Amino acid sequence: MMSQENTEHELLESIHNDGEGICIALDFTPLLPPKKSGETRRKNAKAKSSTYTFYINENLDLCDLLEAVMFAIRALKPAGLPYKVVGSNLRTNTFEIAYTIRGTQFKNISIVAVKDWETLVKHVAVKGNAMLHLREMKVS
Repeated sequence: MMSQENTEHELLESIHNDGEGICIALDFTPLLPPKKSGETRRKNAKAKSSTYTFYINENLDLCDLLEAVMFAIRALKPAGLPYKVVGSNLRTNTFEIAYTIRGTQFKNISIVAVKDWETLVKHVAVKGNAMLHLREMKVS
């Protein structure tokens, strides 16, 4: 018989993608690098976005999703972006995160609380994949 501690920490196997989890395509748009002395830019200049793909178990929580996102962007942001999950709410002023599920009405839905992650998981179960949009914001 397993102890209660072991059963609480065991993670149920994912039912998606042969046990790998939900397929997440992450579109990350960082801030533009600071201008060099004497450099000019167009007014509408935008940073080049990068796309990363990873799998995450649907039984994990919002904190685990954010850890996976920060791990995915480590090439551009080695330290990640600061955030806190307090209670069931995401608190950050350094980035915005939203999701889109193709083939549904869920387009650019902000993830600001645990319930948003749970909604994403529930609807991805039907459609299969999700696109996360992570946009770094300038902190003043």
